[in-house]
Amino acid sequence: MNWMPQRSPQPARAIGLGTWLLAGLLVAGCGGDDSSGTSSDELTPDPTTVGYAGEYDTAVTLVGSTCPDVTVTDHPTIVALGEEDGTITMRHADVVFSATINDTGTFVGGPQDVQMGEDTHTMAIEGSFSGNALQASIHADVTGSQTCDYDVSWEGTRS
Repeated sequence: MNWMPQRSPQPARAIGLGTWLLAGLLVAGCGGDDSSGTSSDELTPDPTTVGYAGEYDTAVTLVGSTCPDVTVTDHPTIVALGEEDGTITMRHADVVFSATINDTGTFVGGPQDVQMGEDTHTMAIEGSFSGNALQASIHADVTGSQTCDYDVSWEGTRS
């Protein structure tokens, strides 16, 4: 599953074009980087270490937004065991979420700040695993060159 909000080209007042990775979840035009400091090597799925680890084909839906011109696209989500017991990491496009997970497969993470150009996206994620399925909701508050928020949902199946 891929989730990448994008901002449509705007008149001169627009922020540059960009893509979001999370969240799916970022508003394009903000540019972005992975400020979590987690390398992709640390996110290699190892199904023997955690029952939910693996790559999920994730469909992303924009549930609501006060940010102008937000769209989303699907990206795979890679789930791996976190560094501490009861934690997981989820990489979706260029965003890495850390979350705590309980023995029923329910997880929660954030808030965490992701810098994208002039804007800071403060994101929180919550969701659950059931068998080979992943469901998550992400909320982002955007500050900087604009002040707005958006909500995204993920529905994924482990491949």
